[in-house]
Formats: sequence, C-alpha cells, structure tokens
Amino acid sequence: MPIAGCTLLTQLDVITFDVATALGFGALPVPVPAAPSLIGAGFFCQVLSLSPSGLNATTGLRLTIGR
Repeated sequence: MPIAGCTLLTQLDVITFDVATALGFGALPVPVPAAPSLIGAGFFCQVLSLSPSGLNATTGLRLTIGR
C-alpha cells in the first residue's frame, strides 16, 4: 500500500512512535513472555521515519521468536 511515496509492506495492526537520537538511532523494546508456545511464532515489522528530506521507509522485516 503506497503512503506518501513509500510502500507499506506490513499491516497497520499495531502502530507505535519513537524519537531517534541526533545520530539517527532509535530503540523500541518489545517484551516477550517466556511462554514455550510462542517459540517459532513470527511477526512482521517496518519502520517509517520522517527526516528533512521527507518520509522514508525500511524494507519489511520478518522476525521469529526463539530461532
């Protein structure tokens, strides 16, 4: 789905915001319960950032818990 010239590769199930440092680094800790049933569960994420040059998007990333 195109958004302001970027391609959204994930669904908008969860949206969160963070502020990067002056060097462009940011972190978003995600607590994961120690539940064996979650091993192998996967989810997708993508970062959109606003810079002086406009809106930028990373490629989509698939993450798997415990592997």
